[in-house]
Amino acid sequence: MRPEADDGALLAVQVANLFVLTSTGHILHDNAPDRSPGPRFYLGGCQAGNIVRIRHDVGADTARAIERLTANEPPLRDPDSTPLHVADFHRG
Repeated sequence: MRPEADDGALLAVQVANLFVLTSTGHILHDNAPDRSPGPRFYLGGCQAGNIVRIRHDVGADTARAIERLTANEPPLRDPDSTPLHVADFHRG
């Protein structure tokens, strides 16, 4: 397996353990005893690619807009990477 594929698998495991998801894959709450609501938007990445999660109470139009932006987001290869669409993510 390529090292970047390993990174992608590790990122997927990490994200799967960060949040409790709805059946449609939206964030229901943090996977913690206090069940805090979790972020409205999560974008994590590595050399293998990015993983996006949106909280269940984000409106459908907003969620679709975020999904469109993140579909064109280059992999966040480094912990200090800045998303290409960071300004757009902060609007709204």
